[in-house]
Amino acid sequence: MKNKKLALMSAIMIGTFILGAFGTATTYSPADAQGLVNFSIVVETNVGNRLRESIAYYLQQALAPLGIDVQVRGVPFSQFVGDLLFADPKPYDIGIVGFAGGSVFAPDWVDLYVSDPAIGFFGPLTYQLNSPVWKDALANDTANDIGLTQEMVDNLLMNITNNISDMDKRYEDTNKFQEWFMNYLLYDYPLLAPSGVVSVWHGFEGYDPDEGSVNSAFLGAQWNSSTPTDRKNNATTIATSIASVSGNFDPLQIADTSTGTAVANLFPTLLRFSGKDFSPHPWLAKSFNISTWEDAPIGENGTTKDVVAGKVKFYLNTDWKWLNVTSGQTVGSVTVDDVAFTLEIYRSPHIVINGKSSYKFIEMVETNSTEQSITLYVSQPNLEDLRAFGGFDIIPKSLLGGDLTFSNGTTISAVNYGTNSSAGKNITNYNPLNTEEWNAWEKNPVLQSGPYYVNFEDSTMYKVGEFVEKRANPFFTFPNEWDSTNFDMRTPAAEDAFFFAYADDPNTAGTKEKPNKLQITVYKHPIVEDINVQLLLFKDGQLDFTNPTSFGGDELAAQQNDPRFDVFTGLAVVATADLLIFDSKNEHIKKYNVRRAIAHAIDKEGTLSNLFDNLRKPQDSPVSRFFENVDTFKDGKRGWYNDTWKIPFNLTEAKNLMIAAGYKIQSAGFSNPSQQVSSVVQSIQSSVATVVNEVVSSVIADAPTPFEAFVASVVLVSVAVGFRRKKNR
Repeated sequence: MKNKKLALMSAIMIGTFILGAFGTATTYSPADAQGLVNFSIVVETNVGNRLRESIAYYLQQALAPLGIDVQVRGVPFSQFVGDLLFADPKPYDIGIVGFAGGSVFAPDWVDLYVSDPAIGFFGPLTYQLNSPVWKDALANDTANDIGLTQEMVDNLLMNITNNISDMDKRYEDTNKFQEWFMNYLLYDYPLLAPSGVVSVWHGFEGYDPDEGSVNSAFLGAQWNSSTPTDRKNNATTIATSIASVSGNFDPLQIADTSTGTAVANLFPTLLRFSGKDFSPHPWLAKSFNISTWEDAPIGENGTTKDVVAGKVKFYLNTDWKWLNVTSGQTVGSVTVDDVAFTLEIYRSPHIVINGKSSYKFIEMVETNSTEQSITLYVSQPNLEDLRAFGGFDIIPKSLLGGDLTFSNGTTISAVNYGTNSSAGKNITNYNPLNTEEWNAWEKNPVLQSGPYYVNFEDSTMYKVGEFVEKRANPFFTFPNEWDSTNFDMRTPAAEDAFFFAYADDPNTAGTKEKPNKLQITVYKHPIVEDINVQLLLFKDGQLDFTNPTSFGGDELAAQQNDPRFDVFTGLAVVATADLLIFDSKNEHIKKYNVRRAIAHAIDKEGTLSNLFDNLRKPQDSPVSRFFENVDTFKDGKRGWYNDTWKIPFNLTEAKNLMIAAGYKIQSAGFSNPSQQVSSVVQSIQSSVATVVNEVVSSVIADAPTPFEAFVASVVLVSVAVGFRRKKNR
C-alpha cells in the first residue's frame, strides 16, 4: 500500500506540476520565442511555487518581442534564498521573489535600497547597490538626465526615515523617491500582491486573521468541540505550513520567512506588538518609556551633552528564565546584560544583520542592574524606534562568554570588544558571528527563553519531509498588562489587558485571573518544498491553515463551500508582493532603458491578474505597497502613494526603449503576448483544478505522510530540472 501511495502521489504531482506550475511551459514551447535575440537572461525562482513559476514562463513569452531570450531556472527555496543574498556572481539576471516588512509610517526602504552594508541589508546583498559596477552604471546611464547618484538616493532615504517632525517634508521626500525609483532606478519591479484570505479548519474559536495564528493563540484562541473529526491534530496543537529551512537558526541572521517562522517565539523580545495598529504589549520588558528629545550624556564614542537625542528606556521582567532545552533545566534569568550584549552585536560595523539600520544611531547604551533597566540614547530618533528596539531577538551573553575563537586561531575577548586577549593588540575588523563558539550555538541554540522551544539536537527534525515541533516552554512567565498599571509610562491610564494564552475575556467580572499555561502546547511545521503538497496536507487534515488564493479561484470557491473550513478575509500581508529583482551587475540589465522596457512589456492588470483568477492585485512602485490607502496626517485626503510614474503595459514603448538602448527589434513575427497568454489562461486553470481535485479525492482516502509528500516534491524538482535541460538543448 505504501508503495502504491507513493506512486499515486508521484503521478498526481507530476500532472499538477506540468499543468500548473509549468503549465505555460507546455503551452508555449521554446519555438514560440524564435526570431531576433539580442541577449539571453536567466529568470530564477523557487521551484514548487506555482504562481512564481507561471510568472517566469509568462516572462519567457512577454519578453520575446524585445529580443530577450528567457531561460527559466527553478531551485529549492533554501537555495533560492542563498542565491538572492549571498551568491556572487548571481546565478540569475532576474529573480522572482517577495519581500515583507515595513509599516505605513516608515517602510524599511533603508534595508532594501541603501547601498552602505553597515546600514542596509538587502540593498548591498541582493541588489548589489554597493558595487562600483552599479554605481558607475547609474551615474553614467544615458537615461539618467538628472545626474542621479546612489549617494543621493541613500541620503534621501535616510532623510525620510529620520524625519519625524515635519510630515509635509516626509510627504514631499516620499514622492521624490517614487519619482527617482520609477524613472531612474527600478532596482526591482513589483508585480502582484496577495489578498488577505486564509482558510482554517473549522473550530478554531477566537481566530483573528489580522493577528495571525500565533497572536490569536496568545489572545486566547483555541480549538473547540465543533472541530470536524477529519482534522488530524489534537486540541492543543496547531500545524502551519513552511516552505523550507535554510539551515541557519541564528535569530539575528535569519533573512528568509521560512526559517523565521520556524524559530519564532524561541527567543525573548522586549515587547510584543499586536493589533491593527501594532500596539506594544509587555513581554520581557514589563514597562517602557520614551522621551522624544533628551540631552544625551557623554557616550563611549564621544557624544556630548549638547547633542539632542531620543531616549528609550525599558524595565525588565526578571522572572524570564533561560531554558537549556537539552537538559530541560533553567540556567538563570534573562538580564539587562543579555540585552546590552545583543545590542552590541547589532551595532558592530563589521556584521551584516537583517534589520540593523536603526541601530547605527544608538549613541550609547546605559544599564542599571539594580532596577534591571536599559536605556538607549538615539542620535536620530524616528517613528520606528519603539518597534525596532522593542522587537529584536535577544541572545544570551553567556553564549560567547569570554573569548571568541576564529578559524585562524585568533582569539578576541567577547566582553572587551576589539581586544586580542592573547597578544594584547587591537582588532578593528572582526566578526563575532563567525567564531567557533557562535557557529556551534547557531547549529544547536540550546539556550532559549520564549513561550516555545525547539530541541535542535533532534536529528529527525529540520529535514525536508518532516515535522518541526515547537513545544510549550514549561518555565515561561506570562507577561501581561495586568502586571503593570502603567505599562506605557507615557500614558497615565492602565492599558487593556493582553490576555495571552487565556480564553476568557479579562474585562468580564470574575475572570481577572492571570493565565498560567499555554492553550496551544505544540506548533507543528511540516517542511515541504512545494505549495501543492501543502494543499494536500491541508485537505487531509494534517495542516490547519492554508492560503487558498495560491491555488486559484476554483480552489478558493471549493473551500468556501466546504463546511470543514472557515475562510477569512483580513488585511493583506503588509508590503508583500511578487516582484522582479534585477541583477545590477548584468551588462544588459544594468541599463535603465532595458529594465523599463521589461516593465512596459508586462501586462499585470490583464494577463497576470487573469492568470491568477484576479485574486492578486497589481502593484506599482514600492510606495504603493505601503502607502496606497494611507492618508496624510494633515488633511485626511491627500494619499502618500502617487501613480504619476506608473509604468503601463505598452509593448510599442518597450520596443522603442530597447532601440534607444542600442538593440535591434524585429518588426514582424511576434504576436501580442498578452493576447497569447490570455487565450489559454482558462484552459490552464481548468486543467489544474481538475488535477488538484483528483489529487484530493484520491489522497483523502490514503493520505501521504509529510515524508511521502516530500517524495512527491522531489519528483517536482526532477521535472523542473528536466524542463530546464530540455530547453537549454
